[in-house]
Amino acid sequence: MERTFQFAYPVWTIPQTEQLIAEAMFGVTALATLVYCLWVAKKEGKVWPLWVFVGACLTSAWEPFSNMLTNAAYPSGGPHPLPYFFGREIPLSVFFIYIFYIGFPVTWLYKRFGEGVTAKQMLKYMIVGLILIASFEPYYASRGWWKYYGAQPMNWTGQPVYYWFNNVAAVFSVAAVFYLVRKHLLTSDRQTWVFAPLSLMALWASHSTDIPIILALHNTTDSAIIMIAGLLTIALSLLILWMVKKAISTS
Repeated sequence: MERTFQFAYPVWTIPQTEQLIAEAMFGVTALATLVYCLWVAKKEGKVWPLWVFVGACLTSAWEPFSNMLTNAAYPSGGPHPLPYFFGREIPLSVFFIYIFYIGFPVTWLYKRFGEGVTAKQMLKYMIVGLILIASFEPYYASRGWWKYYGAQPMNWTGQPVYYWFNNVAAVFSVAAVFYLVRKHLLTSDRQTWVFAPLSLMALWASHSTDIPIILALHNTTDSAIIMIAGLLTIALSLLILWMVKKAISTS
């Protein structure tokens, strides 16, 4: 006897013009990230920024799992969908978002970590990151470019609040892993090719903070339990950020 698990999700469409606008707009941010990584590589005479960029491209492989587990979805019928995962359609624009979302801040943070940052500076960077991430998605969610469905806790802006924290934790985690691996394990810039696979592994590991909300979303409709699970996810994300601050800051 076999049992098949189905993850139901909403299906909707938006005009293809809208999807093409999304592809073009986020494609420009991905191109800008590539230019930035090339500029840093040329300025420093090193290859590590290019491996950060490659790693950022790979991190998009996390998105199908994130969608399925935390109840997120994208409109169907896009002009250039990525390969289907779990029967879900993901627009090309999402690939570009990951490149910018990970590639640009991780490259910048890695540089700053190498120059030395205080605990106060780290806290400032984390707060700015939280504000930027909280400001990024609501407008696009309101246009139907993506949506979070089900009994999402604290979904006041179109993006559940726990996403603000786990995404900040993910970005800082990837940057911290790169910095600590380069500092303590690698002996030359040429070995930074490991950043490419490490980016995906570090991202997945950091999103273990989602376990409480994943369990709640798929096992209960009790709003109180789901709220507690969302708060636990936020707490775990803050724990990761605290550990990153302790591991990286110089004072």
